[in-house]
Amino acid sequence: MSMTSIRRWGLTFSLSFLLCLAAQLIFSGKAIARDNEKPAIWTKQSVHIKRFATPPAIDGKLGPEWADAQVPAEFFEVEPLGNAAPPVKTVAYLGYDSDNLYFAFRCFDPTPGAIRANLTERDKLLFDDYAGIYVDTFGDGRHAYEFTVNPRGVQMDAVRTEGQNDDITWDGKWTSAGRVTEDGYIIQASIPLTNMLYAARPVQDWKFMLIRMWPRERGRVEIINFKMDYRNPCLICQFQALEGMENIRGSEHASLDNFSIQSSLTFHRTDRPLQLQNHTNIGADPDVFLKWGPSPRTTIEFTANPDFSQVEADVNQLAINNRFVLFFPERRPFFQDTNDTFHAPGMPSGFAFDGPAGIAGGSSGQPLNLFYSRSIAKPLAAAKATQQFGNGQLSVLWATDELPTIVVPNANGSSVFQLPGESVDTVARYSLNFLKNSTLGFSLADMQSGGGHSMVASTDVLLRPFSHLDITGQYAHSDADALGSPELLAALAGRGVTGDAFNIQADTRGGFYDFQAGYSDIGRDFRSDLGFVQQTDLRTVDTSGTVQWIPESNPAIVRLGPAFRFVNSYNHNGILMERTFLPGIMGVTRGQIDVRLHGAFSTETISGVHFDDQKRIIGELQARPCKWLLPLNATFIVGDLVDLVNVRRGRGYSLGFGGVVRPTSQLSFTIDTSHERLERKDNGLEVYHAQIGRVNTQYYFSRKVDITSILQYSYVIRDPHQYVIPVLRSNHALNSFFLFTYRFKPQFSFILGYNDSFVGPKAARFFDATHPIDDPNHPQNAASCTTDASVGPAGFQGSPTGLAGQSLTSRCRTVFVKLGYTFHL
Repeated sequence: MSMTSIRRWGLTFSLSFLLCLAAQLIFSGKAIARDNEKPAIWTKQSVHIKRFATPPAIDGKLGPEWADAQVPAEFFEVEPLGNAAPPVKTVAYLGYDSDNLYFAFRCFDPTPGAIRANLTERDKLLFDDYAGIYVDTFGDGRHAYEFTVNPRGVQMDAVRTEGQNDDITWDGKWTSAGRVTEDGYIIQASIPLTNMLYAARPVQDWKFMLIRMWPRERGRVEIINFKMDYRNPCLICQFQALEGMENIRGSEHASLDNFSIQSSLTFHRTDRPLQLQNHTNIGADPDVFLKWGPSPRTTIEFTANPDFSQVEADVNQLAINNRFVLFFPERRPFFQDTNDTFHAPGMPSGFAFDGPAGIAGGSSGQPLNLFYSRSIAKPLAAAKATQQFGNGQLSVLWATDELPTIVVPNANGSSVFQLPGESVDTVARYSLNFLKNSTLGFSLADMQSGGGHSMVASTDVLLRPFSHLDITGQYAHSDADALGSPELLAALAGRGVTGDAFNIQADTRGGFYDFQAGYSDIGRDFRSDLGFVQQTDLRTVDTSGTVQWIPESNPAIVRLGPAFRFVNSYNHNGILMERTFLPGIMGVTRGQIDVRLHGAFSTETISGVHFDDQKRIIGELQARPCKWLLPLNATFIVGDLVDLVNVRRGRGYSLGFGGVVRPTSQLSFTIDTSHERLERKDNGLEVYHAQIGRVNTQYYFSRKVDITSILQYSYVIRDPHQYVIPVLRSNHALNSFFLFTYRFKPQFSFILGYNDSFVGPKAARFFDATHPIDDPNHPQNAASCTTDASVGPAGFQGSPTGLAGQSLTSRCRTVFVKLGYTFHL
């Protein structure tokens, strides 16, 4: 790499960072309705909590026992307006006894008929009315438990860790109730203290935040019990002190008080008529999950032969014109819970875009994803443990996998390889808290398979020298061979065994602005086989920012302002890989409509071919017009695109639409559809067009009984004459998923499930040869027939006769019954 390129990168990064700091200094005194108030941290008036002599009733009614438990709190609207008087009145109640924490809310509403109160799945309340409490049980501003309830008594809980995403997969065991009244609604909850970790001391030093969401008019109005300091990225640090909690049960010594065994037996019949083996499998599989909290700071979990057949199948994604492996979120409870504890802290860019060709392979100065749990496709057994210390935390995960899969990146994209044998996987992370809000972390990810190994060791840091400035950095070193796979060895020809990667990012923010500047360097030979890294041999500068104003003179607009992002990437030979500039505008209008509109001007190098002067327009819209229709989402990309298969210029569009329709509070239809079209730029002839549609229907008879039904339909049509390689003309596919769940009691459950996958007849024989049922890039669970999570890989492209008159053939179908029992000590 030339010195000119080094200077260019250094100058770009320096100017971007100086721009962030200059903007912070220029705008820090001009924030509208936000930065005028800068409350001091930890100096808020503390609240004394009532101790109940007898437990209060959790029945949706505020009896006389709650009278003197009212919290003397003044509430403020902190989103979308800043520290403003709230549009509705809220009264909160708080109490405790030796075993439980209690809270209640009386939420007044001028239009009770507009209250959004759905009988829905746990943790899916984001568009409902709800209220609750966040609790920092150690009082150190690091972690908090979140407990919220909607007016139907449905619960949502999570664990918040500063610098990471909320872990909404955490489920506590607590009781709640809710009731809509003539002037609003009432919610109540009783939380056993065994749900939370806290120090064993006579007098507790807890801090808390009360929260209410009012989804009306100008958006999701967020109301809390103190004024927010928007320049401070640490929300938990701003919680209010809670006094009076004394002599509660808690111990640092090991016990069996928090031990549970969850076991199930699954009877299944699986037919695979299109598999090369062409067989029917009938059987019964037991599984077991153990969870033990021997002390408030320690959690141990173990599972053997886990069955995830009841987990909802992945949402389909179009993958016709992609050079990067598709990313699918983790849905399996064992791996989903505490997943974030293995990731380095970092801040997502305030203004991001990933189009069909991606930007910088998804690398933008943010932390590398060194652990992607879906690489463990079919675990035979797995265990994990978490130990909290006074100023740190150690987390360890171990698994043995009979279907190990890895994402292998290169300079031009990434691909998936399935390893021929079993693997033993180990992931560990230790994070150390220091200073006031800074963190130092050490991570290790190790895979052993086929007599080979793949290991990544990394260290990362989060620094907060000022309340409004975050600096993150990460360095990783990998050492990996072919893991016993001849195919992988061939793909890695010419690449070394070891590699390095690092990144750094700075983020400064205020009440109405947010700027980031980041730099990353991923070596040519770097690999993270238990992670998800999409591209290597890349040096990237990434800057972005947004500014938002609240135009007081225009009541139709809540917030409005410009946004930008600039990405500049070179490989280690100094060749420009991508330069993209994205100017845009973002806004929120009354009627709960969020709008983003921006352009993309880019130059890219793909497969050694240089594509300059690429232009496209990107738009995003989200609306929540009423309680029976929310949210509605629409996206579009139109303009210049690269035809990646034929490596030539093209143009086209990608359209997406989705929404949730709720005819009643118990019934919902979730609709998602997307459509793509690509044509040659030189002559305008169509290369392909494709579409995916999905309808997810859910009905809740009660909080114990519900039904889920999913139908997915997809097709792709190509013009073989426009391809330089042989392709099939068309294919269509239909996937179905049905689940009936009945929870007899908290410890008993019954699940009946069915899923089926149909493909076009000509595609079937190609599908067998190239994508067996256990292809890790597609299934949710290798033990059952599940929907294909993408459309477009070679061999899944269909019949040369087109759609007309084409029949569908069942590829794989499963019927299963699952009986579960949970035992608690």
